[in-house]
Amino acid sequence: MLRSLVGSEMCIRDRYQRRVRGTENSEMVALVGQEEVQVLHKRWKGLREHIGNGEPPETDIWEKWFGVLESGYSEPERRYHTLRHLTEMFWHYDCVRDQLESPELVALAIWFHDLVYHGVNQQDEEESALQFERFAAEIKMDVKERTTVAAWIRKTATHSSDEEQDGKDCCLFMDMDMAILGKEWSAPWQGYKMPGHDKPTGYSDYALDTLIHEYRSLKGFPVWLTPLFLHTVWCFGRSRFLCKTQEQQVFITKEFKQLYAQDAKQNIKRELQHWQNVASRTKLVAASTLVVGVGVCLRWLTS
Repeated sequence: MLRSLVGSEMCIRDRYQRRVRGTENSEMVALVGQEEVQVLHKRWKGLREHIGNGEPPETDIWEKWFGVLESGYSEPERRYHTLRHLTEMFWHYDCVRDQLESPELVALAIWFHDLVYHGVNQQDEEESALQFERFAAEIKMDVKERTTVAAWIRKTATHSSDEEQDGKDCCLFMDMDMAILGKEWSAPWQGYKMPGHDKPTGYSDYALDTLIHEYRSLKGFPVWLTPLFLHTVWCFGRSRFLCKTQEQQVFITKEFKQLYAQDAKQNIKRELQHWQNVASRTKLVAASTLVVGVGVCLRWLTS
């Protein structure tokens, strides 16, 4: 088991080395190409025709806020919560659009739900909701609709929703955000294809690469300290999250349960086992180091 564990850790380090090789100052290359940005921009411009108070949309305001969104989702610390995350969520959105009562409101929730992201639960969601409310005020959006979308964004802090209480749109939105857990280990969702995204990845790329790098960067660890980050921070925190997630139903709606619940269950179990093994090894090394240190001190005191 130890040999397998060490091999897994070396695999993670190799992923990082491959991704930073050839870049300056250990900065990562851009994850989203210009074509993908253009596709998202076109989607944003299409949305503005359906939102507002019946008056013609103010193009300058919408363009300004697209710049805010593009800038926010392109922050250098981000590796998962990027424009690519929006691209993937909009694929799920397109798949269930006919089932949405207010597709435009769900689209707005997707656009703004991770606009602010510093890895601080509830605070990030609150600030993202506040940003959306500023945008909604500028375009003179209906107050009831504005309140609805902001509430959905705040709910992504826990992804705890109920169809009877919160509505089908809210629950489908939550499931779109959690759909990453239901990817196949080494392949994208079946049928996934989005313009500008020609090399879709599987769950392992998310769990053992992009997400780790994002949190490492957010917590201030440089790339060369990745092994320390994995052993002292990530393995314990990620294990707690996965244990909690494992005890709950990942998806709310029957559509996402049928499509992705089984893969999500297998992914969580597999990843949890990995990080629990890493945590056990970390504890063993720490205990051994402590014993050796005590022995050296005793020998020094008695010599």
